[in-house]
Amino acid sequence: MNLFGLHHVSAIASSRGECLEFYGRLLGLGPASESGGGDLAFAADPARGGGVLSFVVSPGAPRGTAGRGLVHRLQWAVASPTALEFWRRRLDQAGVAVTAWLNGAGYPLALRFSDPDGLDHELSLSPAFVLCRPEDDKGRTPSLGAARAGGTVPPEMRIGALTGIRAYAAASIQSGDLLAGRLAFASCGEGSWRVGTGDAATAYACDPPPPSRPVQGAGTVLHVAWSCRPGEERSWRQRVIGMGATVSRLIDCDGYRCFFFREPDGVLFGVATQAAVAAEHGPRFVLPQPAAIPLRISRPVGLQALA
Repeated sequence: MNLFGLHHVSAIASSRGECLEFYGRLLGLGPASESGGGDLAFAADPARGGGVLSFVVSPGAPRGTAGRGLVHRLQWAVASPTALEFWRRRLDQAGVAVTAWLNGAGYPLALRFSDPDGLDHELSLSPAFVLCRPEDDKGRTPSLGAARAGGTVPPEMRIGALTGIRAYAAASIQSGDLLAGRLAFASCGEGSWRVGTGDAATAYACDPPPPSRPVQGAGTVLHVAWSCRPGEERSWRQRVIGMGATVSRLIDCDGYRCFFFREPDGVLFGVATQAAVAAEHGPRFVLPQPAAIPLRISRPVGLQALA
């Protein structure tokens, strides 16, 4: 019995309009839902299921600060050096500050930037492209016109799957025992694991927490949920209980079931069955109601209250 990848990441946004503009128009992610209740969800490819980035929209919410027990960066893949250069130009034209990591030839290997609320993202290439130039994969460099901020993202330049999660956590022995033992994460070195295989695989890594206390607010991640096969949710829940973690009840979310718990280093995890649901009139993704997750589980460890 194994988890087979990422189900969804849930974060907080302060503005519905800015969220739609940034993720839908600028990044070109597809809508996985747009409910009248205010929640939003996006995916690189809504048709394939899983890997959904969802938002609880809290209008005017103060910006939070990632700290111990909170995810601080989401990592996405692009298909080629040309695509990475395309995104560097597109983000720059949109006025988004970008930090680029370059190879020996001066071409980007990874781009790091933040959304309007400060949630960090990273676009990167596979190791096979380390010495490539953008011209090598398509024979030409993308034009500034093609990368303009207001234009449609060409299919070959689209952002691929959500492939990595980085959290501020101590990577303690207790946490490692739960992740590699009870949850069967594959270890990839100290403080680093892989969940799932093949195209569905997602990396999970820990970084040393900053000295400041976490502040849950706009631009911070609420939880990360991993996918299990339908019918296995009760078995996974018993596994986590067996490690001594405090676990929520099983929650029905109109198409899938999930439960939540804090792993020993404080990151809020969920395990959920089935992928995002395709509704009759378009894609649909339903988040669990916040009240369904007990406060003793949902509240970050050492949380500092917003002023």
